[in-house]
Amino acid sequence: MKKQILKLTVMLLMPAALLVFTGCSSTPKSQTAVSEAMRGGVVMDVVSAVATVQSVNASNRIVVLQRPDGSLITYECGPEVINFDQIQVGDQVTAQVAEAVAIGLVKGGVPPMAGAANIMVRAPLGEKPAGKMVNTVGFTAKVMSVDKLNREVTLQMADGSTRTVKVGPNIKLSKVKPGNAVGVRLTRAFMIAVTTPEHAPVTPPPAAVAPVAAAPAAPSLTPDEAAVIGAEAYIFGYPLVTMECTRRVLTNVEKPEGKAAPMGQFLRLRAYPTPDDKQVTAPNADTLYTIAWLDVGKEPWILSLPDANDRYYLFPMLDGWTDVFQDPGKRTTGTGPQKYAITGPGWSGTLPDGVTEYKSPTSLVWILGRIYCAGTPEDYDAVHKMQDDISVVPLNSYGQSYTPSPGAVDTNIDMKTPVRNQVNALSAEDYFKLLAKLLKDNPPAEADAPMVEKLAKIGIIPGQDFDINKFGPDVAKALQDVPKPAFDKIMAHYNDAGTLTNGWIFTTKAGVYGTDYLQRATITAIGLGCNRPQDAVYPTSLTDAEGKPYQGTNQYVLHFDAGQMPPAEAFWSLTMYNGAFFFAANPLNRYTLSSRNQFTTNADGSVDLYLQHDSPGADKESNWLPAPEDKFILMLRLYWPKETPPSIIDGTWTIPPVKLVPYTSSS
Repeated sequence: MKKQILKLTVMLLMPAALLVFTGCSSTPKSQTAVSEAMRGGVVMDVVSAVATVQSVNASNRIVVLQRPDGSLITYECGPEVINFDQIQVGDQVTAQVAEAVAIGLVKGGVPPMAGAANIMVRAPLGEKPAGKMVNTVGFTAKVMSVDKLNREVTLQMADGSTRTVKVGPNIKLSKVKPGNAVGVRLTRAFMIAVTTPEHAPVTPPPAAVAPVAAAPAAPSLTPDEAAVIGAEAYIFGYPLVTMECTRRVLTNVEKPEGKAAPMGQFLRLRAYPTPDDKQVTAPNADTLYTIAWLDVGKEPWILSLPDANDRYYLFPMLDGWTDVFQDPGKRTTGTGPQKYAITGPGWSGTLPDGVTEYKSPTSLVWILGRIYCAGTPEDYDAVHKMQDDISVVPLNSYGQSYTPSPGAVDTNIDMKTPVRNQVNALSAEDYFKLLAKLLKDNPPAEADAPMVEKLAKIGIIPGQDFDINKFGPDVAKALQDVPKPAFDKIMAHYNDAGTLTNGWIFTTKAGVYGTDYLQRATITAIGLGCNRPQDAVYPTSLTDAEGKPYQGTNQYVLHFDAGQMPPAEAFWSLTMYNGAFFFAANPLNRYTLSSRNQFTTNADGSVDLYLQHDSPGADKESNWLPAPEDKFILMLRLYWPKETPPSIIDGTWTIPPVKLVPYTSSS
């Protein structure tokens, strides 16, 4: 008989916190789960997610569920949960979890307990609710921070731990300040109900006659369904799998060397690449990288940035899904000394004074720092000093002498094959096994809940081993065929991932992706580590104004009208690459033209840049970007692009086309 799938509807009030803000006043509003006698309101967050039954204790009616992020929740089922005996370990259940926060507007002290008790009995989510008061504690807490945009207040509890709670719309957050003392009433409670889903098979009562053989049950997952969901899962997980494979390669060393450094240690690149350097595609000659990979799942890491003396830099922090969740730097936080604690998704605690918390949505964090450098010996020295003053240490070693342990080298990791090729070579089984493993410490966002449910349908459960044969050989075959067409779809999105103007393609949809999984996967495949558009935009051109591929033996001109040079607050640069996205050797050792160059202008103030293999003549060499003899590619970088007209972000500035001009000899 097919195992019955149960729907478990849960209400969880953990904690239901009554906050007393001294000096605040508000008129109570009628809303679900609010006692009329209680002064204040309730915020009720309801999240639907697939969970798995981990254990069932029949004697005390305790059920333990594992949520999509791998965390465990324990519930005690009351006697009204009439189908408790049907719950089995391994069942896939749909859980609705609600967290209620009650705000008591009582001056001073700890608010009365009646409001919290009323919440329990007046906010049932299930048909047959069961409620149990676990405990109720009143004490004074300290406001640590106030997030007015998301209406969240972070409190330091009596035991020194911190907790962030949502605040209802009837509380005036403008009057709530860090450092305020507030009265808190924590009520731990839950409600639970178990019902049979509408379409699940119901076991009939015992028959008085001999049973008739039942017709074979329809398969729970068809090969066609598996193929569709599998492709969506592949695209959804592509950034996370790619980030992990990249991390393995770039941290698989004993000490910082070349282009790699162990976990928790900075790689400080000291010079710009040369044409002989083939390790990194599309290199730049504008910023020196300072890079670190962190695991913040166990404890926070403290990043210390020195005074940059007004130098442009940015230190974007990418989570495991390639979203830039913070980007300190000159544009956002200025150039003075700064200290940040990068904390994991489940961490709460006390931080040292003067340290700002940056909460990472995932355990995996990639710091991809860039520091502007003119490339002169004097400027190299200045940037090297700044790089040496940048540090990252675990919280438990902050303020102490700290020497990182040598990295562990895994000889099984392929250090030669490009990461993208390694990811593409993974079988569907290995790919989805790795994805399921990574999901435990790198949970999807709340907005990804529908996708998480789809993943569960093909057996991808956070922290659990993926079995491709779980649904039979036909489904297994359908899943095995997923990777190639799914990756083809990722790459086919390239032309739709950005805007094509005058032969230049670029996107302003990078760095933060929401639920646009295809865009996120495509950017991962062609430009891993991409910044937010407010920090940088990277227009790229493979063809001239007529749509023909560039050829170095031809002569091209990129013309900028007077006052229409690329609008960037930090700098812009035009980089020349060969057909493989590497620098091309040339007699000037010049690989870019940028805002730091002194250009020869035309009589009307306009500027012509010459793109060709041969010199355009001594009088034009200041504006010459040497090209290889054969195919070449152009990339225009705008760091900190202007957001007001003229701006590439809002479309009020357009990149001019590169035009082929009649050949003329410089001799």
